[in-house]
Amino acid sequence: MRMFVFVVLFLALLVPVAAPPAAALSWEHRVVVPTTMRTDEASVAASLEANVNQLAAHGYEIVAVAGGDAAVLDTLLGRRQAGAGGAERPVALVVMARPAGGRAIAREYRLLHPEESTPLADTLARLAADGFAYRASELDGPVTHLVFERREGAEPVELRAYRNQFRKSWMEQLLADEGVPARLRAVVPVGLGAGFVELGSPQESPGDVRWLSAHDYDFSTLEEKVAPLARSGYGVEMVRRRESNFDLLMVRPAGASGSAARFDLDAGSWGAPCGSGRLAGAAVAADGRVFCAADRGGAAPPANRGYDLTVRPIAKADDALLFRVPTCSVEARLRSRRAPSARLAFALQLEREIARNLEAGHRVTRLLAAADGNGQRRLVLFTSDAAVAQPRGRAADPGPAPALAVLLDTVGDDLTRQREAAINAELASAAGEDGSLWIELPTRRGAPATLLGCVRGSVARDRVADVARGILIRRGQGELRLDDRVISFL
Repeated sequence: MRMFVFVVLFLALLVPVAAPPAAALSWEHRVVVPTTMRTDEASVAASLEANVNQLAAHGYEIVAVAGGDAAVLDTLLGRRQAGAGGAERPVALVVMARPAGGRAIAREYRLLHPEESTPLADTLARLAADGFAYRASELDGPVTHLVFERREGAEPVELRAYRNQFRKSWMEQLLADEGVPARLRAVVPVGLGAGFVELGSPQESPGDVRWLSAHDYDFSTLEEKVAPLARSGYGVEMVRRRESNFDLLMVRPAGASGSAARFDLDAGSWGAPCGSGRLAGAAVAADGRVFCAADRGGAAPPANRGYDLTVRPIAKADDALLFRVPTCSVEARLRSRRAPSARLAFALQLEREIARNLEAGHRVTRLLAAADGNGQRRLVLFTSDAAVAQPRGRAADPGPAPALAVLLDTVGDDLTRQREAAINAELASAAGEDGSLWIELPTRRGAPATLLGCVRGSVARDRVADVARGILIRRGQGELRLDDRVISFL
């Protein structure tokens, strides 16, 4: 009996400056996971980034990266344990969105998945030299998922890494580094003992960075400390959990002299807290409560919605942990023999849960993996109707965005991949309106070919099985047994 768990994620909010009201827009969302058959971290990271950039070329923007309870994410994403360093770092989930039917620009991203001990200086220098700037981060246990984006015409930046050494914290070092405070744009922690800064052009007034911390039951009392800092130009950049304490990262960018921001700190069950304002940060406690900070400044702060998406074993799907009974297309993915198909099935169902819950004018801003005191696993989904700018740039590809597919890219499988692509192209043409079908050729001797997909009615199922066998014979694969796992529906 298989057990797959499908989880939640801590979403990083990427909202540029002023724009037409988001209520005038509707949003299309896609959920992205790595789909490579390889298991080494470099290949998994490359697969995730490639899938993200396929959609980015069609105008999709990263709005969230998986975070929250890392142990829940390990289970739900099926991450292998990799010794003392924890689970596979690049096996992450990314949520992307674009305006439905509106103008969208093409984007390009780079993703990193470092731990505190990961050397970053050279990698960050190359990213900055190639025109990439920091956009978002998310905490996932010992891993920090980092998002960098390249935009046409954007001001060049410098990315500089620091780590604790010589009895000085990395933040003390950056503030003492000559010229850095005057150019400070962003401060990003990577674990407790390392981080990096994004630097722009020099400003007259220097930037600054501070941590505020409180026990979970005193979290809201931090508002008294946050308010005067906000009035002098500081913003909340992160909410971070450390055991039973919660930290706020406050950053004043260089050149900031004041602000109308009014931060509300809230905590509660699932999607209840931070019902209005721009969500600046959120984290989840061991009992599943959400702790968050939202900027309610201005005449009409945006509205947020929170959704509690629990997962449970579904008997119809071989006891996979899902949000609800799966549609045929999701169940067909779960019937695949290829390991990444479980993650792909999760991504498909999460996309539909987002579409099912999304109110008009809202887009996703956070997705947190959580478990309550009884061990019930869930996804906490936040959305917002905040106004979102569409920056200038090259127009996105107007064609249909590609669907995610498992990539048969293991060593020695090039010929199998080519044969499989030709077989499935013929199968798609022959199946016609009967349904969505595909064949997976075996990657080891003696294993059968697998026929997967959905068709309408048992008669159609028998027909497509005969069609599939005929195609295998014509393509020189007639010796293979055919394992028919097609699902028929009315």
